[in-house]
Amino acid sequence: VGAVYMNRRPALLACFVYLGGGILGEGDASTRGGGSPSTSFHVTSILVAHNGAAWLPEVFASLASQTRPIDYTIAVDTGSADASAKLLKRARIHSIALPVDTGFGEAVGAALAKIPNRSGANEWLWPIHDDCAPDSGALQALLEAVTDRRQVAISGPQLPGWCDGSHHLA
Repeated sequence: VGAVYMNRRPALLACFVYLGGGILGEGDASTRGGGSPSTSFHVTSILVAHNGAAWLPEVFASLASQTRPIDYTIAVDTGSADASAKLLKRARIHSIALPVDTGFGEAVGAALAKIPNRSGANEWLWPIHDDCAPDSGALQALLEAVTDRRQVAISGPQLPGWCDGSHHLA
């Protein structure tokens, strides 16, 4: 798909998942690419936090600064002992609370079940961990990378290492 950098902070998980008609790999993929990435896709970011209070302000700022705005954001706090839940509430991000032993995939699944007005075709999920602060053009670049590639169902950026930006994690 090409190099898309999210270089503010390395991510535990940074991918982009096409849901189409609601089930990964199904849906009307043939309709993708009919408009600009800003108008033809519906993107929901799912922010999963666990004791991420130190990073969340930067994550909030990076998500709000996307050149292609995110259509909807939902957050999941997995039993944080720090101020993560309070920060999510102050940021006015719809959030749900789950137990401390909830894994990332389970948290994303729980958020998916709570997304209102799912759009169906051309629906993409952007799972974000609390230690991932994407550059302002990351979402736009990811959408442009998949616009003319109907066969792509999962896309992700290149992630530079925290200490050495020349070392790529993904």
